[in-house]
Amino acid sequence: MSILREGLRYGYCLEEYFGELNACIPMISFCDIPIELSSEHSEKYGDYAIGLKKRYLMENYQSEIGPVNYCLTIDTVNAALETYKRARAYDKYIENLLNDNLSVVINDADGKCHRERDLDANEGGKALMSFFQGSALSEAASRSLGLMKMYESLNKGKMQTNYDECEWRMVYPEYAIIEDGELCKWFWSKSKQACDNWKKENKYRITDNLHFTLNDIDYILTSNEDQKFSVYNAVSNLDVLCGIKISDEERDLLHSKIVCVERANK
Repeated sequence: MSILREGLRYGYCLEEYFGELNACIPMISFCDIPIELSSEHSEKYGDYAIGLKKRYLMENYQSEIGPVNYCLTIDTVNAALETYKRARAYDKYIENLLNDNLSVVINDADGKCHRERDLDANEGGKALMSFFQGSALSEAASRSLGLMKMYESLNKGKMQTNYDECEWRMVYPEYAIIEDGELCKWFWSKSKQACDNWKKENKYRITDNLHFTLNDIDYILTSNEDQKFSVYNAVSNLDVLCGIKISDEERDLLHSKIVCVERANK
């Protein structure tokens, strides 16, 4: 019920890339599969699901959401990573350019830095525009990386075809501002264990939940009739939807959206 009360929350997920690279990435994940094919998915991820209208997500979060790019080799990931590194490097260069009252920072041949001259208003405007363009490119490259996943991988000792899940994601870009000026952090490592440890110790919490309305919900999915009865009772006691108070009529409409997979498959 916490999803109905508060909305969908970003969580750090471990993404493995062909045994060569691992990353902890904050995201919200969805599956674009018909109800009748959801049984196998529920065995891996849980007995309950909320079906949101895809059109609502596409129209309201088109720059943040997208289908996963299923990769066959590490080369695709490395190419995206290189693009991201270059975007970040350019971003940092322009940031240095704007530091200290719009003063140019010049790198000497020996690697040292000094300010050569102050920018005039025209140069400052161009630098500021370049900064925002560079930041947008950096965020886009970051999201591109977050939308990548191996076509198939090991799960509990068995090879599974990830492509069958038709996953979509909302990815929070690395270095995007979370709140109070704090920047979003990802964690990269060749060691999966290092990523697992970082996830356990990670203190970053993204409070920018994905909210939706009653009209944005297609269905609330349960695995069997007993669970449907349990969810029905829980909805009866629901006072808010994503933090907004709901009426008795709206609660009744929410009841009508509860669907049992067992019955749907008959």
